[in-house]
Amino acid sequence: MTLTLLMVTLEAGMEADRPLEAGMEADRLLEADRLLEADRLLEGARGPAAGAQASGRWLVAFKGFPGSGKSTLARAVGRRLDWALIDKDDIKDVLDGATPAAGALAYTVMFNVARRQLLQGLSVLCDSPLTHATGYARAAALAAETGASLAVVECRCPDPDAWRARVEARQGRGLPAHHKTDWASLQDHLRTARVAAAYPIAHPYLVVDTDAPVPALCARVVGWLARQQTPAGAG
Repeated sequence: MTLTLLMVTLEAGMEADRPLEAGMEADRLLEADRLLEADRLLEGARGPAAGAQASGRWLVAFKGFPGSGKSTLARAVGRRLDWALIDKDDIKDVLDGATPAAGALAYTVMFNVARRQLLQGLSVLCDSPLTHATGYARAAALAAETGASLAVVECRCPDPDAWRARVEARQGRGLPAHHKTDWASLQDHLRTARVAAAYPIAHPYLVVDTDAPVPALCARVVGWLARQQTPAGAG
């Protein structure tokens, strides 16, 4: 091989590697941007309004990966307490396919609707994966703005077989494409999602293993909320 041909071949190989390197760098920059935005929002939430909590209202943010049982539990808690429930997926179901920003817009709409309910004097449950710190920071900022108390309930399924059965049971239900219905694709998602979701939470935080009957889990969450410091002005 001539020197010229060798140089051309090496340059071609380097060019082929650049899209992958650029993609990895873009992912790192995106996650860094998310963390910076989360810090900014949390800093704003640490102002006087965050400590006032004078309204007697709760904003409970459910957190967990697909199939963890969070939606089932959030609905049960909503029925038990007669609190408003806003499911991020209900919004994304409408937006999916209409815009590439469906996921981010679904969170924006969820928190915007939650804001209105809190301002109406209602306690609110938000159901979403809450994978990234920016989502938690937005919830904290919303609670601070409206004078509500924020609590985070994270759902986990400790039994991999049961978790897999839940995910695969979704197949055939005609769900929009963004829903995880395949165990292998969920495992691919978790490789990065687990890292992103491991951020610190400074507000009341409960982790629930969802391998017990739903009524028992619901009673646990309701009892835990009742044991938290009652917001000033609550009846």
